[in-house]
Amino acid sequence: MHPRSASAHSGLLLWALAAAALLPLPALAASPPVTSAPPPPETLQQSIERFRAFPFRPDCGGTTQEIAACLWSRRNQDDRRLLELMDVGTLEPWRAGRRRACEWVAAKAEGGSLLPILWFECENALNQTLLRQLTVPLGR
Repeated sequence: MHPRSASAHSGLLLWALAAAALLPLPALAASPPVTSAPPPPETLQQSIERFRAFPFRPDCGGTTQEIAACLWSRRNQDDRRLLELMDVGTLEPWRAGRRRACEWVAAKAEGGSLLPILWFECENALNQTLLRQLTVPLGR
């Protein structure tokens, strides 16, 4: 198995998020074999619902969990803005592709508590680029 396969990092992310109390810790903690498909990406609405249950308050200057909550909240806010600019049939594929790209970025923190922070920072940066592209008039 290639060490940076998307399937391996999907399993790693689930472990890291579970460790941060974002998800229950089922058998998904281990990396799935290369032949298995990664779990389906969650929708914006599912992310919003999971965030409501997250036990840490958003604080971008706080603990690792609070920083992750802050970045997660920003990501959901930006996704809501994107939904105003595009339909859900375009947003959800964007979110899935963004997720796959950010799996590679977050892999630098494999096994560490910074993985969710790198993940959300990546997703937020990609969102900001797309929001600029959708909202800034030509010629600027």
